[in-house]
Amino acid sequence: MSGRVIQSLLLAGVLAFAGFGSGCAAARSDLPFAARPPASSTPTVGPLPAAPSVPPQTTVTFRVANCEGCIITAAHAVPGHIINTDYEVATDVVRGGRAELTVDRSATIGMSFSVRNVSGGYQALVGDPYVVVGFGGRPPGTKVSPSAAALQRTGSWCWAGTKESHVTISLQTLRLDQPGAEPARVFSVWASPTLDVPINAANLKLTYRGGIGIEGVPYCGPGL
Repeated sequence: MSGRVIQSLLLAGVLAFAGFGSGCAAARSDLPFAARPPASSTPTVGPLPAAPSVPPQTTVTFRVANCEGCIITAAHAVPGHIINTDYEVATDVVRGGRAELTVDRSATIGMSFSVRNVSGGYQALVGDPYVVVGFGGRPPGTKVSPSAAALQRTGSWCWAGTKESHVTISLQTLRLDQPGAEPARVFSVWASPTLDVPINAANLKLTYRGGIGIEGVPYCGPGL
């Protein structure tokens, strides 16, 4: 066999092999979807839900002597606010002469504070003792001694509120053993210095020895 014939045969074999390879490649491109390698994908994360908004808060710190174990409760009972069993919004026990309540700042308008669980069985003459936040005829910021408080005729349990994030209220207390046919142990409590109060006669009440007692809901009416 001549050399030229051999070269022709070799060239034909190479061409045939190349055609076979391209046919295989074409066949692989026609594989069914399940046989193909999975396509890479990146999961899409949607926007996170917004955190619920918290209304501005105010921390009210009470400093009070001779009232260890007393329970101070903040109440909010004003026009436009549903009056039910939930009008008491925060409570704390006096420990080391101190109690602290955190409340919604908007709720400080018309807020009042009861003082219960007084040792020795002392109570208001009627109802629960409430903090007198201001006395009639005395401007806010007035310091009121026990002797001066005993001479006051009217006072308010309704606080005009605050825009501050923290407020400290100093309290004065008075215990009185009242003799008679029906002896009583009377407890009075008031803010000294006094606080801002709504200017309205509906928010004033007769005081006894500087104290106020309220039965039921401590409603704070017009003037807020």
